[in-house]
Amino acid sequence: MTDDEVSADEEDGAPKKGRWPTPRDKKDHSAALRAEIATMLRDSGNAWTTAQDIVAALNSQARCLLPGGGAISEFHVRRQTRNYSSLFERQGCRVRLREAPRGEAEPAAAGNQNPEFEE
Repeated sequence: MTDDEVSADEEDGAPKKGRWPTPRDKKDHSAALRAEIATMLRDSGNAWTTAQDIVAALNSQARCLLPGGGAISEFHVRRQTRNYSSLFERQGCRVRLREAPRGEAEPAAAGNQNPEFEE
């Protein structure tokens, strides 16, 4: 392979067929998968959702594929949601984003809870 071929491969950003993904490809895919999971959860109102439901939604819309072109599995979703606990909240087999779901208020700040009473 010449330097020109390597440059052409790096320009389009996608791994060529028959080539093993590089660590950069895997890192980019993981970040894209996390973003798609987060988008899907936000679109559903950030309700508690099972990995199976997330996989079904992502694969039905073909929003995110593995570097080789394969479909996302429950393993991929569970791994991302467990490894990034600062982004995702888990409760058994269900997951949601670590942000208030639509319709729920953020927890009140510590301090005076009664606005009518002022010190």
